[in-house]
Amino acid sequence: MRDRANTTTFPEALRLMAAALALLIMLLAIPASAHKEHRQNKTQDEMTVEQPAPIHGNSPALHSESDSLDQEGFDIADFLGRLHPAAVHFPIALLIVAALAELALMVRPTLGLDRTVGLLLWAGALTGAGAVLLGWFAGGFRLTDRSDVLFWHRWNGTAIVVVALVAALAHSRKWNSAFVRLLVFSVAIALIIQGYLGGELAFGPDHLNLIPKGGF
Repeated sequence: MRDRANTTTFPEALRLMAAALALLIMLLAIPASAHKEHRQNKTQDEMTVEQPAPIHGNSPALHSESDSLDQEGFDIADFLGRLHPAAVHFPIALLIVAALAELALMVRPTLGLDRTVGLLLWAGALTGAGAVLLGWFAGGFRLTDRSDVLFWHRWNGTAIVVVALVAALAHSRKWNSAFVRLLVFSVAIALIIQGYLGGELAFGPDHLNLIPKGGF
């Protein structure tokens, strides 16, 4: 059972949320993006090498590309996939703040954030389910990928939503506190990994420049 005090100190709770949101702004400062190559099941090397050359002015290449787009017409799957980068920010924020609120409750149970944690978990899990569905439209509906980064990004994101839904259900059913916290913190850690994988897809290998290019 999750035995917690129901006394809420609103100023302290607001300060906690403000600090959490400030942290999230820094974490989400790098934008996400989707690539058509993901749906074409290309490897990461192929996506990196096959960058289109810039087109300027009234060149024939510009008109050729415009005519090609007109002939393709509206692609609903492509459109839904392009919504994925914007949609992922909501569950990321909600679930990480849920983890921070749960951490605050471990330190000071009198904050009375238990209901807030439950609300954040359900909101994050449900919006995450929508974001993952859009992600499958962006990456294509298949079980394996030639790109290892896309493969792990796809299945890590799917697993995050499944675990978040279990955590929300466990919280609402008042299951063991330690088990709920394990799920909540696991989701938060997986989200950090997911953000890194998303950056690798959007900006290319080693987008944070963590690997020394000239050696140690």
